[in-house]
Amino acid sequence: MRSPSAHPPPGTAGVAASGEDGFVTAEWMVGMALLVVPTLLVVALLPGWASRHEAAAVAAREGARAAATAVDVATARTAAEQAVVAVLDGRGIPPDEATVTVHLPPGTSLPRDGEVRVRVVLPTSPVTLPGGGTVEGPWVMGDHIRVLDPHRGR
Repeated sequence: MRSPSAHPPPGTAGVAASGEDGFVTAEWMVGMALLVVPTLLVVALLPGWASRHEAAAVAAREGARAAATAVDVATARTAAEQAVVAVLDGRGIPPDEATVTVHLPPGTSLPRDGEVRVRVVLPTSPVTLPGGGTVEGPWVMGDHIRVLDPHRGR
């Protein structure tokens, strides 16, 4: 009988007693494929998505500001769209990618107690999966409401 402090026979060091040697490599590869690779993919895409979201928010804010300074609805709509295009163009985003919605009070002139709302929606770049396929990226949105100044002149 061997004592518990005895050394294992030569050539058997590191071999599992149950005969399940070699499974760590397979589990490690599955873990990498299912956990680490998707996480790295999302982390790599987040800065691009965040910059597009910020561009949409700034464009919506500037569009609403420009619309709120106009006197009539037609001028407000044109000013809002031009402000959105200027912001997106300044950030290197093609303005034709954006969906711009301008909500104005009904009528031909802007009332003193109304509000304007501009929404800018931008697509993000498609996601290329490690297996070779691509998935459409999420859409990001910027939305801004500006209350018209009740004391403004006409």
